[in-house]
Amino acid sequence: MKTSECIMSEIKKWILEIDLINGNSIIKKLQSINAIDTNFKIHSQNNSIFIPLKHEIDNLSVLLNGYEFKIFPAQKNSKNLIDRKKTHSKSLKETLKEIIPSEFHNLLPRAFDIIGDIAIIELNRDEQKPLRPFINSIGQILLENHSNIKSVYEKASDIEGLYRTRKFDLIAGLNKTETIHRENLGKFHVDIEQTFFSPRLAYERQRIAKLKTEFNLNGKIWDVFCGVGPFIIQISKKNPKAHSIGTDINCRAIELAKKNIELNKIVGNIEFYCQDVKEISISQVFSKFQNSISRFIMNLPEKSIQFLKNLPQFIQKNGALLHLYQFNKKINPIQEAKDIFEKELKNTRIKLKEYKFSKVVKPFSPNIVMTVLDAIISL
Repeated sequence: MKTSECIMSEIKKWILEIDLINGNSIIKKLQSINAIDTNFKIHSQNNSIFIPLKHEIDNLSVLLNGYEFKIFPAQKNSKNLIDRKKTHSKSLKETLKEIIPSEFHNLLPRAFDIIGDIAIIELNRDEQKPLRPFINSIGQILLENHSNIKSVYEKASDIEGLYRTRKFDLIAGLNKTETIHRENLGKFHVDIEQTFFSPRLAYERQRIAKLKTEFNLNGKIWDVFCGVGPFIIQISKKNPKAHSIGTDINCRAIELAKKNIELNKIVGNIEFYCQDVKEISISQVFSKFQNSISRFIMNLPEKSIQFLKNLPQFIQKNGALLHLYQFNKKINPIQEAKDIFEKELKNTRIKLKEYKFSKVVKPFSPNIVMTVLDAIISL
């Protein structure tokens, strides 16, 4: 492919043709100057990628120094100018197959998460290394196919640390990690890099919020590991007379949780505290909540069980409804969850009165699932 530039200023739409193997690097350069026209699709043919540009680019040879390319004008009905609004909706994997060599199709992600206007995709597994040259192309495809997405990030680490956060790498769009996520009846400020938030729990949060129980009004509702507040804010919208408190050791999460009270126009019945639950028994602030909690939400699956010993002094006299989340083995997970829970209760003053509900919430890994137990507990 010979390097060439066509200068036809009267033509508004331009197509950049590049070698497929250079797609990732060149798309990244074009993204940096906001030059890609996302109204039209990037597509591939044979060993070339065709990229629609917003306008003719001055000094394109300098920007793409060392790369071979062609740039040519495209008329409205040109086969190389594909209006993405008129194209048939395809799955992510189907779309990516158009620009990724066939030998790598089995490595392509089938889905991605959306939090607000941010898309999050997983491309960092060892077996996905052959996809690295195409990563920015993949990000650009997501932007093109979803007008509501402004940023595309890939997971750059596992969930880790005290705050249960992970690192991300921007692969397309705006460099921002804070967004507003809409879920069920609520809206939530979320910072994907500084707080924990999973959109895959939307149905479970809706179930918890809609649950009609005497324990909503007999005492206070405590979300022990509340994050940015999606559980109890949704509970409060369904139960305006309920009084809820939320705690989290991550002060950034609490900062956003307080903003989410205002965002959802909730007045007077939610309190958020930046608090280490391990130290809650000696907290002067929390002394006022002793013997007053009628409903607990413990969504810290990897460690929730360890914090049961911190609950007894807060359980109200008529007992409480506990929602306990755990990670369990895929084989017979509910029984394992109950066995672990009942074993740990023997180390506390808490008594199990009855189970009200249990289920697998979602898969976590090939051999592990997330479970929930809804149990009535008392002293």
